[in-house]
Amino acid sequence: MKDSSEQLGICEAIKNRKSCRAYLNQDVSLDIIEQDQIHDRISKMYDDRYDGSVDEAFFQKKLKEYKDREFAIIQEMESHAKADESFHVTANMVLSLAQRSREIFESSEVEEKRQLLNFVFQNFELKDKKLSITLREPFKIIKDTSLLEKCPGMCR
Repeated sequence: MKDSSEQLGICEAIKNRKSCRAYLNQDVSLDIIEQDQIHDRISKMYDDRYDGSVDEAFFQKKLKEYKDREFAIIQEMESHAKADESFHVTANMVLSLAQRSREIFESSEVEEKRQLLNFVFQNFELKDKKLSITLREPFKIIKDTSLLEKCPGMCR
């Protein structure tokens, strides 16, 4: 079972997926635009160096600045790609757990059942002999987006 900080991370990732995805797409687009600008500037600098408009020292200094920034942009884009991959792995794990929850629950020991219930549900409330539950965020999203029907064995 995941610890509570990891659970919160999963919840936040799924809860904020749409806004996060939009931000990352915008950020990557800006990175690509900046990378294109750097390539254009380097190309112009080569022309200026060839024409004698800039000296060798200035050319080398600016080339290093541009290449360093380009490297940072590439690192940032790779980081975004890794975060996206990590999200898909985590989301797949949550969906897999949701699909197999009944099977896992029925074949588990008491302590494992308690952990599973605490992982999936936030609150249990008994009112007038009626059990009321609140799902934790990733499972609530699954339920709210009608994926519950595709996850047999989950809270019905």
